[in-house]
Amino acid sequence: MRTFTAVPAPNEAQKAAVRALEAQCNQADGTCLEIFLSNQFNAHPEMDAFFFCEEDGVLIGVLSLYADNDKEAEVTAVVRPDKRRQG
Repeated sequence: MRTFTAVPAPNEAQKAAVRALEAQCNQADGTCLEIFLSNQFNAHPEMDAFFFCEEDGVLIGVLSLYADNDKEAEVTAVVRPDKRRQG
């Protein structure tokens, strides 16, 4: 079963899960992506800026919003390679 969670800032367990997911994706994709896991510079630090998708308690995707002003935001997302293209 898939669950979705949105938070303003990730806790330590969420950060560790994101780093593990990044490692899987970077190895599969030949990249070196690292998501900025803080909301300290967001224009609205109380807004939900991190969105997690878990399947059976395991992180399979994360999306982050980095918005240091009111006019634009940077969106970064990673999805576990074996879970991509599944709608």
